[in-house]
Amino acid sequence: MSTASKCTDIFTRVDVADGRAWMLPNGTEVFAGDLPEDGQKLVWATHHALVSDLHQQTLGETDIAWTSKPRQTPMPKGMTNR
Repeated sequence: MSTASKCTDIFTRVDVADGRAWMLPNGTEVFAGDLPEDGQKLVWATHHALVSDLHQQTLGETDIAWTSKPRQTPMPKGMTNR
């Protein structure tokens, strides 16, 4: 099989519906296989399905959350912001 035709296992465990890519429950075996079964169930239960055109979207200046760096970064008591 050529490298160009190989598919990562996670892509065989996705269902595209309603314009979103939904990970199937068994997708956590590939995506988060190092976690115990309870952890994998949590990952699946809380995953957010991506819109199918995510990589084709462009953002304008008003779509970006932060347009400038904050002046001060909150720091834990006793630490200084260098």
